[in-house]
Amino acid sequence: MSASDRARENSSMNKSKTRPAEIVDLQLPDRNLSLHETSTLVQTSDFRVIQLRLPAGSVLPTYEAHGQIILHCLEGHIRVRFDGEEHELNAHQLLFLTTNSPFGIAAIEHSSLIATIVSPTDRRQDVIGNTVID
Repeated sequence: MSASDRARENSSMNKSKTRPAEIVDLQLPDRNLSLHETSTLVQTSDFRVIQLRLPAGSVLPTYEAHGQIILHCLEGHIRVRFDGEEHELNAHQLLFLTTNSPFGIAAIEHSSLIATIVSPTDRRQDVIGNTVID
């Protein structure tokens, strides 16, 4: 990869998906949803906001955020495995997790949640299962 290609890639990685002061509509879980869906709502070099929509019974593989993370359950009911314990979140609850600590998510009901990841200075890509979240 050439230096100009790397510069373009780094530049696009640091651009937000949403402009400042732009309103973002959050999607509630679709009862016909059969696979989990993720979408990056806002991304800067300092943080990312991702929405996850999970069908009931789905389990996300172990995930490790390279930054502090806040999980906010908007709708539904999820179980988060973290640090050898399980935490259940219902709608309107949030959970704070530390940097580089593996965790997993299981949807007990159709659920929608927001993951806010505050990036450390040496930002790396985050991966859920085999899906790179950019």
